[in-house]
Amino acid sequence: MLKLAAVTSAIAIALVDAAAAQPNCDPQAAEAAIEAADHARATELLRPCADQGDAEAQFTLGLIHHIGLGEPPDFAEAVFWYRLAVENGHVRAQYNLAGMYANGRSGPQDYAEAARLYRLASAQGDVNAQRNLAVLYANGRGVPLNYSEAARWYGLAAEQGDVYAQFNLGVMYAAGRGLPVDLVLADMWLVIASVNGNRGAQKALDDLESQMAGDKIGEGRRLAWRWLATHSN
Repeated sequence: MLKLAAVTSAIAIALVDAAAAQPNCDPQAAEAAIEAADHARATELLRPCADQGDAEAQFTLGLIHHIGLGEPPDFAEAVFWYRLAVENGHVRAQYNLAGMYANGRSGPQDYAEAARLYRLASAQGDVNAQRNLAVLYANGRGVPLNYSEAARWYGLAAEQGDVYAQFNLGVMYAAGRGLPVDLVLADMWLVIASVNGNRGAQKALDDLESQMAGDKIGEGRRLAWRWLATHSN
């Protein structure tokens, strides 16, 4: 019994020593280092947090290497940390890593992997991911060409205020691409996109309204006004 107690005590001491030897995770100090533009120190402070599975720390390390804060960009290192954060469900890591695959920053372009990651981020409500996933469906990149899916994701992004999605949704309603032709809804979304600053929306709107009856134009503009009135910043 004395020998067993001694062994147990030795194991406990070893565990305490191992824990004491591990660097402390201090996200507040890491944030302060980033604010002070001391990115080397920030990386040093974030690493223990990331190694312990902190998704935000993993994402931030990926971002530091992606952008190249304090040193040249290291895309391989960025991908490494983004992937860990993605495994932990981090939505911005999903979006950023998708962009790296789409742009060939992780190696050869891989639109299929980009689409998979954009879909993960879209499911969490990321508006930029929803818009980019719509673009992939509209162009058949990494996914089968599918205008209905493109319209669905443009619609979700448009409702969240993405002006590019608002414009494209209006065009798709006007053309009947992935959606039934609906000139009133096309007018509504093009008005919204124009108000929100999309440069091509006003010309598209002028072309569309030249083919519409006055009462239908008025209906589209009333719908746009209601949407804008309830979605103002």
